[in-house]
Parts: sequence; C-alpha cells; structure tokens
Amino acid sequence: MDIGTPCTLPEFGNEWLHGFAGCYIILSLKHSTDKEPIFWMDNDRGYTPYPVQAGTYRRDQILAKPWHYNDGINTVAIPLTRAALSLIGFSVTVDFDSLEQFANRSVATVKRSIGKGKKSGPDSDPTPAD
Repeated sequence: MDIGTPCTLPEFGNEWLHGFAGCYIILSLKHSTDKEPIFWMDNDRGYTPYPVQAGTYRRDQILAKPWHYNDGINTVAIPLTRAALSLIGFSVTVDFDSLEQFANRSVATVKRSIGKGKKSGPDSDPTPAD
C-alpha cells in the first residue's frame, strides 16, 4: 500500500462513548476468526477478544500510519461509537435495574460476611473455640 494514500476512517454514528470522542479500537482481521473478533491492546502490546480491554488509539495516530492501524486487510480502526460497536456485535447499554440488583446482592454478601465474624460485647466469650 502506498503510504501516501489518504486514510478513510469508518464513520458509524456520531454518538461517541463518554470520554472517547475521536478514539478508536483496532480490529485485527489477521487474528480474528468468523466466531471471535480480536482487538489490539494498548500500545500495540498484544491482543484481546474483549473490546473493553482493547487499547484506544487517537484519530491523529491512525491518520499518521494508516498502513499500520487501518489498512483494511489486516487491521480496521473501529470508532468508539455506539453504532460502530453494535455493528460488530457489542451492545453498549446499561440496564440500571440489573445493575442495582447486582449492587444490592453485593452489599448483602458483604454484610453477611461481616456478620459471620467474631462477636464482641458483654455476651461474647473472649477465649477462642477449639
């Protein structure tokens, strides 16, 4: 590929994830299978099947080296927009009811763990049980 060729970055939606405007993750077509996409980790240091573990790359980085980050044969730069992530099969929604239930279960588990600890007070026996 001619390194002087202009780089066209995919534009899928304009609803960027909070805090990630202008950021992309790199899909490794070379390492992906039809059942599992593989993404680059941060600073080109390995691979992961999980987009949440993928490294983020800025638009200017990708435009500076399109043959490396977005050649369309081995790599594709995926914008961190809801539409783009949905297109590759990942949902970016939060189910607040489920999240609240999870948080409540976690708090109850911690309280039970604390409750199983050694009792203290006037009715407790200071000597450990055998």
